[in-house]
Amino acid sequence: MPKARSVPESLRHPDLDPVWQAARNQLDRFDPARRGRIALPVLSDAATLRLSALLNAKLTTRLDLARLEAALISQGVGLDLDEALAELGAPASARRQEIRASAARRQAARECVGAIVNTWGKPWCEEWVDWLFQSGQMVNQGAESATLLVNTVRQILDRRQRCDGESMARNDLAVGLCGSAHALDDGLLLERCVRRALWHALDRQVDYQDGRAVWIAAGILTDRVSSPVLTWQLPLDPNSPLGSICQSATAAEVPIHLSAYALSNQEICFKAQGPVLLVENPRLVEAAAERRLQRCVISTNGNPATAVMTLVSAMLAAGIEVRHHNDFDVAGLGICRRLAEKGCIPWHMGSMDYDAAVSKATEAGLELPVEQANCGATPWDPQLQSRINTLKAVVHEELLLDSLLDSQEW
Repeated sequence: MPKARSVPESLRHPDLDPVWQAARNQLDRFDPARRGRIALPVLSDAATLRLSALLNAKLTTRLDLARLEAALISQGVGLDLDEALAELGAPASARRQEIRASAARRQAARECVGAIVNTWGKPWCEEWVDWLFQSGQMVNQGAESATLLVNTVRQILDRRQRCDGESMARNDLAVGLCGSAHALDDGLLLERCVRRALWHALDRQVDYQDGRAVWIAAGILTDRVSSPVLTWQLPLDPNSPLGSICQSATAAEVPIHLSAYALSNQEICFKAQGPVLLVENPRLVEAAAERRLQRCVISTNGNPATAVMTLVSAMLAAGIEVRHHNDFDVAGLGICRRLAEKGCIPWHMGSMDYDAAVSKATEAGLELPVEQANCGATPWDPQLQSRINTLKAVVHEELLLDSLLDSQEW
């Protein structure tokens, strides 16, 4: 424990407490090492005499904290102003102490991480470390846990390199290096950090936000049986294995899920070249089956997973026109933008369509959800971005179900 200090009784006078607290507020607001001047509180005559004697100077309206510190140190109250104020009954606030301790942990973690990563010899290392600490990935990570994290990232990068281009399963990699098959599950800290490193190693040729695409591009396969793509009336050759399965599902009047595993292990043979409709929400596929719609409808079920993109890529490669529709909200427009970049055609996703949908809801007396964030660019119709950012009304696909499925434009 720190040695107790002998504080002169003259400095313990309660009328001096406002001075000590004002000085503490300054340190808490900025930094324990920062000095400068503060406004001198209104003091009693007794407090004025005691403070003047301490400083050996006549008081003014401003108090020089550096001078105060020197005077308190000379009296043996503390080794610096921070310690002296604590001795005088004005310790740092618990919240401020917590913030300082957290900052010290982050700094120690950054120093450890920097020392380790500097030995990797990769041109992107410094940028990766900046991302770790500036994007909040390392919040509450001390030096020990940060060291373990970056060493694990390096092990995964080394394991990938040793595979020399051969694919491996992400779950196998996770359990082999971390003991848990779920250590690299989507969204976990380790998964994000490894994915960012892989993204750099791939020269940023893949969309970092499209998480599974980064892993696949790196030759590390994610789970290929969950997150399947939901389809109705998929135009496959009935003589092919997948076509036979889909034909049976159509005959039974049920939509069918196809996994990434099935789509990557079986040849995808199309029998028709007509346009297909790619929607965001599974309800539209369900409704297409209920209506026995004689056209193909596919759902991304939110952000397109591997199975969705595998099927869409195969369609585009076969010359099939893929028209897609999404919710009119920030997330839906982001999906629409990424699909358009892949070669899909935004369909009924213009500013006029949005205005018409909002008008329809208003006429029906519906109160639409409010979008809190601003949406990004909408290159297929630049006016749409400004309209959504102005009206802030969210329009879900289900509200437009009838008009989309009954349209004769596809």
